[in-house]
Amino acid sequence: MSKEAQNVFTSPPPRGPIAATQAAMVVPLEQLWTRFPRTRQQELIGQLTRVMAQRLTPPNDKEEADE
Repeated sequence: MSKEAQNVFTSPPPRGPIAATQAAMVVPLEQLWTRFPRTRQQELIGQLTRVMAQRLTPPNDKEEADE
């Protein structure tokens, strides 16, 4: 066996679709939000603020505009 073959990592097979018994539960956003601890809510607000700021900031040059 070559050295390359010994260092090969195989990835697991792709996950299948979610079965009907594992379907997501529908929860109103307000109810979901109140389930998070206060510190997690603050972290999420920070993340959402950064994402929104990136999306709302116009691109600085042509290369960014093409993306």
